[in-house]
Amino acid sequence: MRIPRYNVPEYPHFNLGGQLVHMLKIVDFLRYVINRDKLSINEYLEYMGQDPFFLVAATGLGKTVAVPVHALIRVMENIGQSPGVELG
Repeated sequence: MRIPRYNVPEYPHFNLGGQLVHMLKIVDFLRYVINRDKLSINEYLEYMGQDPFFLVAATGLGKTVAVPVHALIRVMENIGQSPGVELG
């Protein structure tokens, strides 16, 4: 299953939970979860950008697991353009 193409920012490392994590590790996690659980939400992720969106879907892991991780990656794309920015 294919996930959106994410842009790696100039400063791709973020302090998450006291650890410095590269953005691509989060992308790999999203890919793993989508493939492991065969989530159909991946076809909608491409259209979810920085603008607010309303998602109507049947119950399942897609909204609960994949969408928040996707939103985190999109935030990382934007704030990773400036040095010294931390999440958390």
